[in-house]
Amino acid sequence: MSDEDVTLFGKLKNKLIDSKQKWAESGRLLTGKTAAHTQRLPPGQRQVENWPVLDLGIQPEIPTHAWRLFVDGEVENPTTWKWGEFTDLPKTTLVTDIHCVTAWSRYDNHWEGVSIGHACRRHAKPGVRRRNERRRPSGDHVQGGQLRPE
Repeated sequence: MSDEDVTLFGKLKNKLIDSKQKWAESGRLLTGKTAAHTQRLPPGQRQVENWPVLDLGIQPEIPTHAWRLFVDGEVENPTTWKWGEFTDLPKTTLVTDIHCVTAWSRYDNHWEGVSIGHACRRHAKPGVRRRNERRRPSGDHVQGGQLRPE
C-alpha cells in the first residue's frame, strides 16, 4: 500500500498510536509521587469535567446476539451468560472518582450495571477446585481421565 492509498483517518490514527507508544516508553505523565490521603487530586493529574475521548478510532462491533460471557476454571458452577441474561441480573450503583494514567481525573462518576463480582459469587461460586479435572488446548474437559466434550 502506498502513502497515497492511506486515508486521512488512517494517518491520524497511526499518528495517535505512535504518540501514545512514545509517551508510554518515556514514562510521560508519570510523577512517581503519591498523593496525601486527604488530597483528592493526585500529583501530576488535572481535573476534567467532561469525559475525554481516548480511543484510537477503533471500536469493535459485537452484535448482542453473539455476545457471551464465560466464567469457568476454578469455580463450582461454570457459567455462561448471553447478553440478555447478563443484563437481566440485579444492578448495582456506585459513585467513584477516576484517575486515568493519561493524567486526568474526573470526580463523582455515577455508575450503574451488573457487579461481576456479585454475579460470579452468586452463580459460579469461585474458589472451588475440582479434583481430576483439567482442560485440553481444544477446550474439551478431561475429568477422571475420561474426555468429555463441552
